[in-house]
Amino acid sequence: MNLHNVYLISESVLKKRSLITDPTLSVYIKPAIECAQKIGLRGIIGDCLLEKLQYLVVTKNEEGTGILINEDEYVHYKELLNNYVTDYLCYATMSEVVIPYRDKMRNAGIVNTVDNNYQQPAFSEVQYVKRYWNDNAQYYGTRLREYIVTNKEWYPEYDCDCECGNNGGKLDKTYHSGIVI
Repeated sequence: MNLHNVYLISESVLKKRSLITDPTLSVYIKPAIECAQKIGLRGIIGDCLLEKLQYLVVTKNEEGTGILINEDEYVHYKELLNNYVTDYLCYATMSEVVIPYRDKMRNAGIVNTVDNNYQQPAFSEVQYVKRYWNDNAQYYGTRLREYIVTNKEWYPEYDCDCECGNNGGKLDKTYHSGIVI
C-alpha cells in the first residue's frame, strides 16, 4: 500500500472549516493539502508518526467493517488526528492554496486568473492573506507539537529510531517558537 497518497484531511472537511467554497476545484486543493501534509505536518510530527496515521486511516479492521483508527486501541491516534492534526492541516492548506489559486502556469508563463465579476487584490495583499493563514497554521502546529511531547507515551513513533533518518519532529533538533515575525 502506498501511504504517500493518503490525505489526512478531505476536501469536504476543508470546505466546511475554512473559507474555501464548494466551486473551488480539486486541482487547486489537493496539491495544497499534499504540500501542507508532506512538508508542514511531516516537519512537526516526523515521518514515522505521519505514516502511522496514514496507515490507520486507510487500513480496514480484521472484520472488514471499519478502519483501524476507529478501533478502541487507537483512540489516542484518533484524538490526535481529530483535535490537532485536522486543525493544523486546515490552516496550512489555506496558506498553501492562496498563491496557486491566484496564479496559474500556462503556455504564456505565469498568468493571473481574472474574471469580470471579481476584483483581484494586489499581490502584496495576497501575500498578507497567505501570511495570515500561515500564522494560524504555526499556532496549531505548535499546539500539536506540545500535545505530542506531553503525551509521548501514546505515540512511540514520534521518538522512533528507524532507518528513515527522521526520528520525529524532536524539539532538540529544530528551533520552534510561538512568535511569528
